[in-house]
Amino acid sequence: MNRIKPEDFDKHTRDTEPMPKSPESVPTNVVWSPTVSQQPTTPPIQNVTDNPSQTTSPPVINKPATIKPVVNKPVSPVWKITTALFATIAIIFGFGWQNSYKQADLYLSQLNNEKRKLNAISAQIPLLITDIKFRNIDKDGNALGDYSKSFNQSEVRYISWYASIQNTGEFTLQGDLYVKYIRPNGQLDYNSDSSPEGYTMKQSILIANEETVSRGWGNADVSAYSPGDYRVQFWWKEKLVAEQTFTVR
Repeated sequence: MNRIKPEDFDKHTRDTEPMPKSPESVPTNVVWSPTVSQQPTTPPIQNVTDNPSQTTSPPVINKPATIKPVVNKPVSPVWKITTALFATIAIIFGFGWQNSYKQADLYLSQLNNEKRKLNAISAQIPLLITDIKFRNIDKDGNALGDYSKSFNQSEVRYISWYASIQNTGEFTLQGDLYVKYIRPNGQLDYNSDSSPEGYTMKQSILIANEETVSRGWGNADVSAYSPGDYRVQFWWKEKLVAEQTFTVR
């Protein structure tokens, strides 16, 4: 083995270690940097106890958190249909309630208008006929049948009207109630000897509160009525206050 003499050490080093090139001798396309010595990596220190009974805890490893993807579950078709159905019902009931309220308000307004009209009429005409019935009677006023609006021609003698009259004024109601019997052909039924002009008959009344007044029209021996529908009108102070119909068959 060849030994290197101390005096030859520097020479040997110079011959074996290449000198770094100066920046001027480095090609222009190469970046020059000084030599950096790499330090040895120090292994991690692990504490080990001499007592085997004393154990050390394993190193804590922080695992990355698991992120679960959010999955949008599909909506059931039944739920969609049910929701749409309830929404439709709510809309219908909403409109229905609104329409019902408008109809009720309109009906109430109409009732108030009718009431005002009746009050105005009552102020001018203190006579109110609340009910009208008809009956077939003989010349003595005996009933030949029950109250009706339809009569057999062969059995008819006098068809009498029964009017329930109410006094709506402050004072006793007194005067003549005029009545018209109008035939099926529209002509007035009257008697040239006993009928007032323009009417079939008249009946004097004196009413404090409410009374039922009656009078008949016909013939004692044979029927004076031809088949058809008849109208009976009631007039007070030249104003029509009530009308009712009956039929002769």
